[in-house]
Amino acid sequence: MTLLTAALLLSLVATVLSAPSCPYKPSLAPLSPAQEPTAWQILGDYKYTLIRDPLPFDKAEATCNYIGGHLISIHDQEQAVFINFFLGSPVLFIGGVHISDADKCWTDGSNVDGNFIPDSSDTQPYCVSYVEHGAVSFEFQPRSCEEPAPFVCQVSISNPLTRPPTTLPPPTPAPSTTCPFQPTGKPIQVNEELKWKLYVDAEYAFIKDVASFADAEATCASLGGHLPSEHDYGQFLFVGLQIPPLPYQPREFYTGGIQAGQDSKCWTDGSPFNYAAEIDPLDSTPNCLLQKEIGIVRFKWIGVKCDEPHPFVCARPVGGPTTTAPSTVDPITTPSTPFILQCPFKSDRNPIPTPQPSWKGRFLSFKKYAFIAGPLSFEDAQASCAYLSANLASAHSRSDSSFLAGLIPEGSTSVWIGGLSPGEDKYCWTDDTRWNFDLLNNPVTQLSCVQINNKEVWNQANCGAAAGYICEK
Repeated sequence: MTLLTAALLLSLVATVLSAPSCPYKPSLAPLSPAQEPTAWQILGDYKYTLIRDPLPFDKAEATCNYIGGHLISIHDQEQAVFINFFLGSPVLFIGGVHISDADKCWTDGSNVDGNFIPDSSDTQPYCVSYVEHGAVSFEFQPRSCEEPAPFVCQVSISNPLTRPPTTLPPPTPAPSTTCPFQPTGKPIQVNEELKWKLYVDAEYAFIKDVASFADAEATCASLGGHLPSEHDYGQFLFVGLQIPPLPYQPREFYTGGIQAGQDSKCWTDGSPFNYAAEIDPLDSTPNCLLQKEIGIVRFKWIGVKCDEPHPFVCARPVGGPTTTAPSTVDPITTPSTPFILQCPFKSDRNPIPTPQPSWKGRFLSFKKYAFIAGPLSFEDAQASCAYLSANLASAHSRSDSSFLAGLIPEGSTSVWIGGLSPGEDKYCWTDDTRWNFDLLNNPVTQLSCVQINNKEVWNQANCGAAAGYICEK
């Protein structure tokens, strides 16, 4: 009996000692993570990282303290959706502590607003977990502070906590600031499945994990390519449109451009620097080029210090990697197979934000049509139409064809309509209507998409080429 009583008392003492309190007081010294985090996401003045190694609440907070921050505190719906958007764990600790409905706190000491630390009839103190139920569906639930879980750390970019001394290796040096580019970086671990999208003779993938310019280029090289070079407006626009849809932040990424001096610019892939996009004035310091979204389907270049961490885009020749990553490289997620157009039509594109065009009606028809100059690839043109609750136009008679041709301004080249063929002389429309009319003369044996010009001439073209297009709704 005495032993049992003693055991119960020890259990009670342990529970009391481990129970959280508000305001939160750390019970542990900063704790080094099992692996230094390399994948960060940025929103406002904060950067965030997911630590996948499950730990009890106090150890999770101590680990965040070690890397310069705290467990994440959430104060608005935008922040909650943003965190849900990039996380890959269905349950994780955030920095909320619930003693009672009148006594709640965040470990970083910030104000408790909203209902992100939910009320509860539970009389025992608990810590708060973030539970994912889908792409943008989530809730906050009580969780025992002693039950291990993955967690999210939040670090202020402008005012991080002082980190304890560490024996970690020095950061990768900034890339060569001379042209031609000399590689110096190391590939990072990519914590996502990559979606490669075709444009002309190359495929592109957006990587949300942030890296310095040198490490971003090294990562692209390990995937068989480089950071992207841009040689005309169509390519510039296509690369910019690889930014994931909102609420993803930040709306910018590394390209492969370097400005080593006033008259010295180069791309990491060695191609000629023969295109000039809108760019913020650069000082005399060598810069690496970010591409930044500045409006609906509008982008510009900005120069930044090359050791700054940012998301990036990789480009590689169609057909996959042409080089093999060294055996010493950390394993990287195998890229997904590029999406292939087929009939019936399916798309992997998210709707592309597009300004409302001027729609034109037809006599005795409820349909409306709009010519949009673009230029975009076939799939992106369809995604642009989808944003407008429309499809690329289909034609089912000579009258339809003549009307579409009449929408194209004088001097314009051929534009996309909604026809495509996966080969073998088989065709379909993106709006799923029946293929019962065309003005095509030559059967095709390979993937192609249909264009029309203002002379009503139809032709088959490379689906990755950039062109204007006609939407129909």
